[in-house]
Amino acid sequence: TARGMRQFDSKLELVACGSSSPGMPTFMHWEREVLEHTYPYVDAISLHLYIGRYKLSLADYLAEAVTLDAQVRDVITACDFVRAAGRHKKPMMLSFDEWNVWDMSIAANDPDNMKDVKRWSVAPRQLEQIYNFADALVFAGLMLGLLRNAARVRMACVAQLVNVIAPIFTAPGGGAWRQPIYWPYFHGSLYGRGELVHSHLSGSPVFQSEKHGAVPEIDSVTTRDGDKLTVFILHRGEKPAPFTVRIDGASSWRVVEHSVLVAPSPDAANSIAAPDAVSPRVETSTHVAADGTVSLALPALSWHCLRLTAVIG
Repeated sequence: TARGMRQFDSKLELVACGSSSPGMPTFMHWEREVLEHTYPYVDAISLHLYIGRYKLSLADYLAEAVTLDAQVRDVITACDFVRAAGRHKKPMMLSFDEWNVWDMSIAANDPDNMKDVKRWSVAPRQLEQIYNFADALVFAGLMLGLLRNAARVRMACVAQLVNVIAPIFTAPGGGAWRQPIYWPYFHGSLYGRGELVHSHLSGSPVFQSEKHGAVPEIDSVTTRDGDKLTVFILHRGEKPAPFTVRIDGASSWRVVEHSVLVAPSPDAANSIAAPDAVSPRVETSTHVAADGTVSLALPALSWHCLRLTAVIG
């Protein structure tokens, strides 16, 4: 099929179908088998990942974002094994066709969830998950994992953008608002561009997850686009923490904006009546010190987008 498609368009970028999640019994076996047949003819192997909180404590839920990094590492291992065994030259890229926070238990345990979905219904309401601030923090952790692995993750898609497990919600008859997960996505979409900057994170406190063991409370990724530098910071600890940014190199920098997303409760959410209950604020006191560092006081459970620009002259 791939050979036939390329006869019509040699510029097509083709993705082979991988396992839908690391929890599947075929995970890794299926990636290997598919790639052994298709490696010379495709450009990427697909992955899916949805994270839900069902029956998890807050700490265990916040730790779930590390699943993405582990999944990427495993699939890259399968890709590189097939490349070496088949004497192929090109590295196989990864395509996260679907990723998001999605509590599937809501649909499974709600008998009315699909009540409007009938054979002849038009635009039925379904899978309209209300996201809260805790969901936004997990979403941010997943997005950082994608950015961190950008050397091999060629594409990544939030499959639905409005209403269906989506960052934007609308009401029948009119009205629309942003869900809390919108804001990390907004920051990553606008500023997670250019090149991934090599960064080293040290000294982060850890918390214990029953499933994942010791997990750092702080995660961070930095990107550079020309003379613009963006530092994304996720703090999933339940106590405030200091954070210092040190930038190596000869350039001087100044702060363009420090956007902070916090909420009074992990369960806080937006609605048509309170569309901005969970929305970012700008921290105006953040600045670059004389020694070139930026010192932040991270509130408990917070997401940060710190943007800097090089000072010319």
